[in-house]
Amino acid sequence: MSEIMSELPTLKSPEIVDGQIAPWLLDKERARQKLEMVKAKRSLIDFIEMDGKPYWKRAAHLELLCKKLEGIEKFARGDKTGIPRLIVTMPPRHGKSYVISRKFPAWFLARNPDIEVILATYGAELAQDHSEVARETFKEWAPPLWNLTLSDSTQAKAKWRISNHLGGMTAVGIGGATTGRGAGLFIIDDPVENAEDGLSPKMQEKAWNWWQTVAYTRLSPNASVVILMTRWAQQDLVGKILDYDEKSDMPQNWEILNLPAICESDNDPIGRKVGDVLWPERFSRDWILAKKASTESFWWQSLWQQKPLDITNQVFKPEDMQFVDPKTVDLHACKLYGACDPSEGGNDYAAIVIMALTPDFRWLVWEANLSVDSQSQTIEKLVKYNKQYNFTRFLIE
Repeated sequence: MSEIMSELPTLKSPEIVDGQIAPWLLDKERARQKLEMVKAKRSLIDFIEMDGKPYWKRAAHLELLCKKLEGIEKFARGDKTGIPRLIVTMPPRHGKSYVISRKFPAWFLARNPDIEVILATYGAELAQDHSEVARETFKEWAPPLWNLTLSDSTQAKAKWRISNHLGGMTAVGIGGATTGRGAGLFIIDDPVENAEDGLSPKMQEKAWNWWQTVAYTRLSPNASVVILMTRWAQQDLVGKILDYDEKSDMPQNWEILNLPAICESDNDPIGRKVGDVLWPERFSRDWILAKKASTESFWWQSLWQQKPLDITNQVFKPEDMQFVDPKTVDLHACKLYGACDPSEGGNDYAAIVIMALTPDFRWLVWEANLSVDSQSQTIEKLVKYNKQYNFTRFLIE
């Protein structure tokens, strides 16, 4: 604090002259602005708050996130007490990309103008959108705070540089080339776009191969890495990295900042109690609980709690199934469910399955129909089945 105060103008005693505004009031405002700028240079959360006022507000989880990112910056500039590897998982719309991918790079590069930053997302367009915000933030604050400017020759969204320095930012899509570019800071922001890609073994392997053969090869000796993502599956990029690290003779010791929407642990990183929501100032407990009630458990655990379930446990395995004599089943005591995957035309099959849930919670495949039907024929069957079984619920893919 003494260092900060030494940079401030000395405030004079109150004085009113001929009804004019006291000079000390002007000095006080200048001092306030100076203090704000000095703090922003040293603290990421103060920088983001100054940049985003009056709209951007602090929150406990964002303050902790900024502290972790300051550790990342510390390691990248050669301080081994910093954080070399960080994984951040938290629910959608809770500010992680805004802080990590849009504001942190500007602050980081202003403090380290000779270090290169690479940002990668599932698509080049999104990466460039993040990079554009980071560039404009740097353009606004680097000159008055750090006496730095953008390079006149390289200011594109996909690649911008700092004048008279070696550093800058490159934005790419996962799978995109980074040949010839190094990274003292590598940020990976959601390597998959949606659930279909997130649950796809092919896309999981693609992201893993890209990490090993492209991203990892770009890291400088003191490089820091930040990965932020929504957890779709246990074998997503984060899952594979942690599995590999656990088995490695030289683990990279990833630090994990996991912040679920609803606290489930007594050892919560921001001190929440079990049942507390993550950002009550923006998403109230009632709102979060309504979201949970309208979201199937598989998706809720993945998207909002960052606890992806094993997808193989969502499939009925033949070895777990047994034959049941229909005569021993009281169908009237069961709840009946139906599901249909309609034909897409031509020789494509339409599939209909009727399931019975018994009072003792056993699932029975009561009837199955697989045939090459037109959509009108399928609809006729569905009407017939519903009349026959009076479904509790019916799902159409």
